[in-house]
Amino acid sequence: MGARSLLPPFDIRFRGYGADKVAWCLRLHTLGFRFHVMPTAFAVDAPHARSADWQASYSPDARGPQGGMPRQRLRIQGLFERAKWEMAMSQADISSPSASRVHASSATAPP
Repeated sequence: MGARSLLPPFDIRFRGYGADKVAWCLRLHTLGFRFHVMPTAFAVDAPHARSADWQASYSPDARGPQGGMPRQRLRIQGLFERAKWEMAMSQADISSPSASRVHASSATAPP
């Protein structure tokens, strides 16, 4: 649980379904947020029907040999890799200005 005003927004590039919450949690981690298990607390999530975006990405009825749209899955996978790279570069900038110049000059951005 956290105050909304203190939390970063979700990355708007993750439209559709997939990896948005994972990327957001990774972002929280790189910003120094701490995660704790609260054994005496619980949260409730109301079940709901699968969204149209989920159906398009993962449904067995959708196109592709494993269901879903392969292009959408590849787009999300590439976007997640790019987001991780950006967070690593951002973290390098924060932790050591001279090191970040070395890392940035030797690292290449994912496609």
